[in-house]
Amino acid sequence: MSTTLSEKPRPRKQGSKRVLTPDQVEELRARTIAWENHRPPTGGRPRSGDMLEFVDVLVATGERTGEVLALLWEDIEHLDDLTQPCRVTITGTINKRGKREPFPNVVCHEDGTSVT
Repeated sequence: MSTTLSEKPRPRKQGSKRVLTPDQVEELRARTIAWENHRPPTGGRPRSGDMLEFVDVLVATGERTGEVLALLWEDIEHLDDLTQPCRVTITGTINKRGKREPFPNVVCHEDGTSVT
C-alpha cells in the first residue's frame, strides 16, 4: 500500500531515504501549481512562479534544498544542448545565515568545469 503526501510518513531509520513514487511526484507537482496559483490574503506578497521549477530540480537531482538553492549557472552543463543529458554539479550549499558556502572539496576551473 503506497502512501500519499497527505498521509503522515512512517518513522525512518537514521540515514534511510524516502523515495517518492511517480504518482506522489505528480501529486506534489499538482499541489505546487495550486499553491503558486492561490491568491494570498489581502496585503500578502504575491507568490512567485518559480516554485514548480525548484521542486522539479529537487526531484530530478535528489539533492538537499540548500544545495539546489546554491546552484550557479556554471554548475549546469548541456542545458541548451538537447542531444546530451543535462549535468548538474553541486558545488556549494546555503548556510543557516542564508549565505552561499562553496564546498571545500570542489575545485571550479575558469571554464566552469568542476573537479571533486
